[in-house]
Amino acid sequence: MDDLTRGLRKHSWFNGFDISDELPKKFSLEQWVKLAKESQATVFIAGIGEDGTLQSLLEAEGIPFTVGPGAMSSKTCMDKVATSLALHHLTDFGVLTINKDVKTKKDLLKMSISDLWHDLKSKLHCDTLCVKPGRDGCSTGVARLCCKRDLAFYVNALQDCLPRIPPNSLSKAHGMIEMPNPPLELLIFEPFVETDDIVVASKSSNENAHNLLWKGDSRWVEVTVGVVGKRGSMRSLTPSVTVKESGGILSLEEKFQGGTGINLTPPPPSIMSSA
Repeated sequence: MDDLTRGLRKHSWFNGFDISDELPKKFSLEQWVKLAKESQATVFIAGIGEDGTLQSLLEAEGIPFTVGPGAMSSKTCMDKVATSLALHHLTDFGVLTINKDVKTKKDLLKMSISDLWHDLKSKLHCDTLCVKPGRDGCSTGVARLCCKRDLAFYVNALQDCLPRIPPNSLSKAHGMIEMPNPPLELLIFEPFVETDDIVVASKSSNENAHNLLWKGDSRWVEVTVGVVGKRGSMRSLTPSVTVKESGGILSLEEKFQGGTGINLTPPPPSIMSSA
């Protein structure tokens, strides 16, 4: 409070804190859910609602909430393998999921790196792999592995429970890779899908004008898009494409931190048609 007051006093609109105002209190999650019910509140979910835990607690108490799907859908979508299985029957409709090979941390630590690398490449029919946690909704623990040395470095990071992998530790340039906390136990390996880097470059004649540089060699573009509506009649919202500053994978900052990543909504027509 003192630190905030010192900073805010510099602003003419700040009238000071009223000491009689009730200060924030600490609640357990269960106490907070009970308070929400007593207050007849509608809960706006942000952050911890990703795996369905919070939705389950709220649904059990009949408390309405505003963001995202219910507990079962959230629990399914948090698990990438379960999501693939849930979508498998839609293959004939053009909804495809990428091939996967699931390994436990224990499996990775007991296999030789050479055998593991050969096994993964043979099963997935690719030269470059993407590794990611089995249950994590963002970019933590996601890395591009181009060779046995990359795989060995990643497995060692798992063994040592590193909180993060430093920039440029792997053969393909990348930023900091934050690792999940607590450490992950289930990992998914997939073929790495090559996409073109999209770069925003300023025109030399006008600092406020920008060019979008995109080679267009790859026909794959990664987008973030929401869908809304009732089952059977859902519609797509306008997609966003995020411009990477460097490397093959978006950093956590580029993905989530305001003012860091460059989000283009909608993607320019040169990248994606409105249809």
